[in-house]
Amino acid sequence: MQSDALVSPGDREGQTALRMRIREPAFSRPVKPTDNSYIESFNGRVRDECLNVHQFLSLDHVDAIIEEWRRDDNAHRRHSSIGDLTPIEFAHRPQDHVTATER
Repeated sequence: MQSDALVSPGDREGQTALRMRIREPAFSRPVKPTDNSYIESFNGRVRDECLNVHQFLSLDHVDAIIEEWRRDDNAHRRHSSIGDLTPIEFAHRPQDHVTATER
């Protein structure tokens, strides 16, 4: 946090102005999964469907297994958050079907 001016304790207007300039960080707080439920849901799926079902032998093996899972997730798995399309179908849909909220 940075302030452009020093504010004395008795300066109510200055304190109010300073409080208005202070913003919350734009990232999730540690150990607060409710800050971004979409990411936590994704992390849980990766853990349950990929990481917990494989025994990794090397970092190259980790890379190969995760890449295989990522490709399957993007090409074959339908996602309810994008209208039950796969991410690849969603990316290649005609632009005239884009709703106002997606623009």
